[in-house]
Amino acid sequence: MARPRKLLSEQTGHLTVYTKERRKIEEESVRQSVKLPVKPPAYLDKLAKKEWKAKVSLMNENDTIGELDRANFEGYCINYSGLVQTTRRLESLRKETPDDLETEAELLKMQKTYSSEMRAFESKCGLDLSSRLKAASNNFDKETADIESKFGVI
Repeated sequence: MARPRKLLSEQTGHLTVYTKERRKIEEESVRQSVKLPVKPPAYLDKLAKKEWKAKVSLMNENDTIGELDRANFEGYCINYSGLVQTTRRLESLRKETPDDLETEAELLKMQKTYSSEMRAFESKCGLDLSSRLKAASNNFDKETADIESKFGVI
């Protein structure tokens, strides 16, 4: 698995001028002007709406996250809600019937599923910065190849 990408401003290594310019162009290519709406969708449950409201302002501060990520963010909030509800059910089950291992195993399986889905929405769908910058790198490579095919290597 590749290492997570950092913003150019956060990098401390000695980069060449070419690498700095390339990464600057990559970052510019993923910037979005349309932000996520502050009001959560009506079909989200109470916990998912609460998570939406808590995180949307933080996400809108990052100009690489925008309206294109709405479905992914909704999926994240839904899975967050499911994870919290499952964890609460698991805690109450352990207090009420501590020896009910079959039900506990089912809840643990659900909890694991929700958490892995939540992480999948974050990383695979572009909600984390690393995957966003990786996509920008691919776009830059494609644009560079197009320019080189038209004008040759400079």
